[in-house]
Amino acid sequence: MKQKEFSDWNGYLGDKYKLDKKDTEGNTFNLTEVTWMNFGWGESRDPSTGTIVLEPHPNEVWFRKTVN
Repeated sequence: MKQKEFSDWNGYLGDKYKLDKKDTEGNTFNLTEVTWMNFGWGESRDPSTGTIVLEPHPNEVWFRKTVN
């Protein structure tokens, strides 16, 4: 790769995503322990048909520390 192919992702995403030191439950967050991340999509069940649909959740990042 050449220098021009590298991007400054901190500058690009810095305003949109802020890395908190704690999760929503107040537990310490360590990025090196994360095994799975989801950037803004989640499943829900449609109440009228019962089928599972994907719903956007903008400005949210979900993570897991296990693959279970």
